[in-house]
Amino acid sequence: MPPKAPPKGKAMSKKELLDLLCVTLEKLREKAEATLGKAREERSLDHMSDAEDTLDKAMDALAAHGKIAPPVKKKRIMPLTDAIAAVRQQVDEARKAEQDHRRQERYEEWVQKEDETLAGERKALRPIAVQRVVEREGELRAWAREDEWLRWIQCSHLPDARSESDLNDYLTDWEKDASELSMQVSG
Repeated sequence: MPPKAPPKGKAMSKKELLDLLCVTLEKLREKAEATLGKAREERSLDHMSDAEDTLDKAMDALAAHGKIAPPVKKKRIMPLTDAIAAVRQQVDEARKAEQDHRRQERYEEWVQKEDETLAGERKALRPIAVQRVVEREGELRAWAREDEWLRWIQCSHLPDARSESDLNDYLTDWEKDASELSMQVSG
């Protein structure tokens, strides 16, 4: 049972002050743990800050108490401060985990929005890309016709180097002409 505050005008003994401090520290630690549980459940960084504030109040209460005899400090206060430090570590870990989780959620939302944007852009650009391919093919056909016409008006006896059949015909004709010429010279 927690110690009661003395009646007005009567000072508390050191033992009563120490008992009151221990009860206060324990209650503040329990409150911080409860707030941390709520913070984890609701994924609330504000509740995590509230838990940290409660732990700070506990440490402030300890600091305000002043000097405590080493044996008493070791037996009664150190376990409480260790428990408070453990809760503070849990709060820090919970805060980091929640921040990482929120960061991951924001990243996933961003990726989803980017995917949607890119899909829309691809859909919008598809007709333009198809039009460009059609235009390019038309330009290539026009260039080929123009090139063919230029070759035609040059009246060149040389074959089209891009056409294997033209080259074969040319070589066959050349060999034929060469063999006829050699027959005429020898005959």
